Amino acid sequence: MTLECEGDLHDRLNDIMHLEDQGEIEVTKIIPAGTGYYKLQAEYHGGNGVYFNPESNNRFSLSEQSKWPMYLADSPHTACSEFFQDEEFIDRSDFETNCMAEITIERPLKVFDLTRLGPHLRLPVGDLMAPKATYPLTQELATEMAQHADGVEYLSRHTGKPCLAI
Repeated sequence: MTLECEGDLHDRLNDIMHLEDQGEIEVTKIIPAGTGYYKLQAEYHGGNGVYFNPESNNRFSLSEQSKWPMYLADSPHTACSEFFQDEEFIDRSDFETNCMAEITIERPLKVFDLTRLGPHLRLPVGDLMAPKATYPLTQELATEMAQHADGVEYLSRHTGKPCLAI
């Protein structure tokens, strides 16, 4: 599956942001300080749950790799589902080598709401969450969104619950 956006993505997103600035549409939202999220990560990183993975080549990794993403979920269940994805069996040792972090947002974050943005890009939201074949477009989109916001809120492919990529 190859996913493409009509026209230049940079120009398209700038036009969308102009419409939002004019109050005509709403594609971003503010995540308030104090909001809690969960993250399951490989290894402990010295007990630090705030870890931006420099090896990341995931859905919302920036295409030019200028910053590294951190993925957060609204619940421990969704964090596990996102981390293990389609694995049918999770071994007890997985819980000894991986770390569940609870992360509290310290300042308000402006994020794109992918369910609001997708229609304005003329892209089905479900297609943006499709398998890895869509990564070239979603990584380019992440790079463009980073010019306007701190991250993106999307729905987990596995649980349908909110997640953040910041």
